[in-house]
Amino acid sequence: TINGGAEMPGWFDLYDWPIGLSARDDREGVGRGVSTILKIVRNLNDEGIPTDKIVVGGFSQGGAVALAAAYGGSDVPRYAGCASLSGWITPKDVVGRVGATPLFWAHGRYDDKVLFEQQAHGIEALREGGVEKITSKVYDMGHESDPDELEALAEFVERAIFGAETDGGEL
Repeated sequence: TINGGAEMPGWFDLYDWPIGLSARDDREGVGRGVSTILKIVRNLNDEGIPTDKIVVGGFSQGGAVALAAAYGGSDVPRYAGCASLSGWITPKDVVGRVGATPLFWAHGRYDDKVLFEQQAHGIEALREGGVEKITSKVYDMGHESDPDELEALAEFVERAIFGAETDGGEL
């Protein structure tokens, strides 16, 4: 919608740009994205990989869908971890739950696409919803990735899946 009707690849539709706290949700589109993730997780389960050894995550819209898949209701599975790089909470009623999936959320301080305010707002909402294990990182960058961010993400994934102790901090 924000592209004047031109179709672009994405998990769901965007109605507002940049994506600030008042951005409207595409509840149906996010739901389709979550269904896609759940289907992939079921396929991995069928191959013998338990859900508690799977990390869901993504960048921007992918991070938003991962957050919805991990914290979007009482019936979502508990994954090994969830990673959101420059993502946001959508729909806004994604609230987490006690004992929920551990979270890694990194964001660029100068992000002009998914505004930096989204990270603090989302983490606060998830904490209020009962998510206890949150690793939060901020980088001096825009809507992009950084080698230090990817290293911190790799350490989070290692700890989440294998329980390895690293210098990356606590979950």
